[in-house]
Amino acid sequence: MSQKLTELTTNPALSTDDLLYVVDANTTSYKTTVAAVNALVPVASAAATGTVTTGTQTIAGNKTFTGNVTAGSGTIIVDPGGSGLITKQSNIWLDSWATHSAIRHRRAEGTSASPSRVTNNVLLGRYGVAGYHSGGSYHTNQSASVAFWSTEDYTSGACGAKIVFATTPNGTAVSADILVVENTGVTHYAKLVGQNAEVTNTPSGTTQTITLNNGNHQTLTLTSATGGVTATITVPSKVSSGTIIVKQHATTPRNITWAVSAGSIKWLGTQPTWSSDAVNAVRIVNWRWDGSIMYLSATGAG
Repeated sequence: MSQKLTELTTNPALSTDDLLYVVDANTTSYKTTVAAVNALVPVASAAATGTVTTGTQTIAGNKTFTGNVTAGSGTIIVDPGGSGLITKQSNIWLDSWATHSAIRHRRAEGTSASPSRVTNNVLLGRYGVAGYHSGGSYHTNQSASVAFWSTEDYTSGACGAKIVFATTPNGTAVSADILVVENTGVTHYAKLVGQNAEVTNTPSGTTQTITLNNGNHQTLTLTSATGGVTATITVPSKVSSGTIIVKQHATTPRNITWAVSAGSIKWLGTQPTWSSDAVNAVRIVNWRWDGSIMYLSATGAG
């Protein structure tokens, strides 16, 4: 049986207009306006549905929402001091009109009463996933995650950060970092990331352009070349490195003159005399672009 809450004398600031619904003895569910949020707090086991139309609602303890929770022009805060946790067996929608929606992690050191600045190499926030396993519970480790780390001591004019992606290999229960995006634009791969396909360059005359932005690893096949080939390397848009497999002509070995679209070439060691190689010989040219110089080296012929 539902009964109207009459303890308004204990909350003199709460008017009867603020009370939208009454407490149900069976479900202990309620609806309330923002004005009533601080006065009406469900017990830890209660399921709640509510709407925040303006202002801020702080979730300081564990709450399970079985219905939609909408923050109109307000904010829903999970209070770390109360180890707050919001659970919902469905989805989260962030609707917006004439603007954008956002999820933001904010971190300070110290305490809520006495916060202090974030320092270098501090985890600012993380999105992760975990699954239920055959042992009857969820994995405590995240199967995959995206984490955000500070990269300097924070000031009013400095807030450097980087992004770290992690995944878990099959047959294990421990995730590992596989990709780091630095704030300098440099990306670090924890393991070699392969191209979709080999890029093959086959000159039909005596010139060939090798565009490194098409792939770090390419092949130069001289089978159709009609004479010595001028191979112009179009330098990559960023500092990088890779290889070029050179496959000689099937009947008459061709010479190669190397050029670059920008900067200069520096051979590390002696450049091979390409026309002295055997027919169908194969070499690998290693390249490294530092933004101004294309460093080249070649393996022996095989």
